[in-house]
Amino acid sequence: MRRAELVDRAQAGDVGAFGELYDEYSLTVYRYIYARVSSSALAEDLTSETFVRALRALDSFRWQGRDFGAWLVTIARNLITDHYKSGRVRLEVVTDEIETHDRQTEGPEVDVLAAATAEVLRDAVASLPER
Repeated sequence: MRRAELVDRAQAGDVGAFGELYDEYSLTVYRYIYARVSSSALAEDLTSETFVRALRALDSFRWQGRDFGAWLVTIARNLITDHYKSGRVRLEVVTDEIETHDRQTEGPEVDVLAAATAEVLRDAVASLPER
């Protein structure tokens, strides 16, 4: 089926047609976003939001010599721009990365101290009376 026909059907309210458009363009949109944000989770979120916004604005889409995919990529580009402008990028810190970093900077002395502490504790428990 031609893309123009799918778009026309989707604009007329055919949910299946929009689903076919999603199937056809979702990987392209995801790859475009991922190449710019380098985070699979963020790329997935922005890809989803791209299609949500496309569905909401589907009535405003007009054929102007461009493919429907170009319209989706324009929406994605605007979402990426909004994401970076919002300041969330500067404030976002992933806890796993912090814990990994902290563990890497501790050094081997932490392991030696933990082993020594465990040995002292075992000796103290062993010296307790039976009661």
